[in-house]
Amino acid sequence: MKIYTTLTLAISLFASSHATAQHTGMADMKGMEDMENSSTSAAQKKVTHQTAAVVKAADAKKGTVVLAHEPVASLNWPAMTMEFSVEDKALFSKLIVGKKVTVEFVQQGKQYVIVAVR
Repeated sequence: MKIYTTLTLAISLFASSHATAQHTGMADMKGMEDMENSSTSAAQKKVTHQTAAVVKAADAKKGTVVLAHEPVASLNWPAMTMEFSVEDKALFSKLIVGKKVTVEFVQQGKQYVIVAVR
């Protein structure tokens, strides 16, 4: 009987402290209030890179363009020719083979994605 009473008391104390911890949430954790929002903020603050380039090939169906671009200082890239993904298919109207353009792009995972063309 003594074991059951002790066990019941221990379980009750554990349950009430667990419920209290869940109820207070992150509000009482100094410096952690915005932790949930920080990953969202980081995603919204993607770094946009810009470079001048000549369009070498464009494939609207595949959603890619090959550019011979000038150096990209923000990435420490030399001038090179490479393939980019294109976020908005409407941008292909400006990505004409042989045309010199200025593009803005962001990194998404391992891909570099064009988000604007001038």
